[in-house]
Amino acid sequence: MQHPTITAESLLTLAETNISRGLLAEAEEALQRLVKQTPSKWQSAAKLPDGNIQIAFWNEQEYHDYLLYFKEQQVGKVLTHVYPSYAKAYYLLSALAVEQKDLSRASVYINRALELEPDHPEILCEKALIMNHLGHLKDAYELYVNAVYSRAWNSNMIQAKAMRGAGIVLEELGNLDAAAVMLKKSLQLEPANQVAMNELSHIYLQRMTQQNNHSAVTRPWWKFWQKNT
Repeated sequence: MQHPTITAESLLTLAETNISRGLLAEAEEALQRLVKQTPSKWQSAAKLPDGNIQIAFWNEQEYHDYLLYFKEQQVGKVLTHVYPSYAKAYYLLSALAVEQKDLSRASVYINRALELEPDHPEILCEKALIMNHLGHLKDAYELYVNAVYSRAWNSNMIQAKAMRGAGIVLEELGNLDAAAVMLKKSLQLEPANQVAMNELSHIYLQRMTQQNNHSAVTRPWWKFWQKNT
């Protein structure tokens, strides 16, 4: 089927629009067309000979998060936001594959995204999610922690997201105390996040259940008798 000529930037925009509308098949088609155009030596960031910096940011928020760091650290002369991010395209393909419960295909896409942009926190979080689904909990935890510290300019929101993921994995590993600490740290960065609060409530209920079960097992038999007489 012949497709009309469309720019790479427009393909990514089309894919994201279709995802927001729930048109996942159409989104995947646009992303597949986009990744086929990935330049062989594409880089997410480059410092040019004149000292200027070019970065393929994923969105305007990410650009503004980095801009402050750029100015404070005097990284270069001029910062330019270039389009599109092919790493983001592979990340979105991976996320769509996870939605379809195709973890094998999701792993292929997320690994390609990591090759293109190995320090992007969203990619690391998605890889961690896949590892979690595959049962590799320790690997998932390490990826989430890496996502927290992957970049000096990571926003509070993305750090909180990674901490929530790490906390949930720790909970699944049975380390409730460490999980609670991680989730509380995430709430310091993103207060009132419902996911973190729900997980903390779940941990509290687990602790109460464990304490009640422990009391039932360790209480001397005559205590039960005294209670009922």
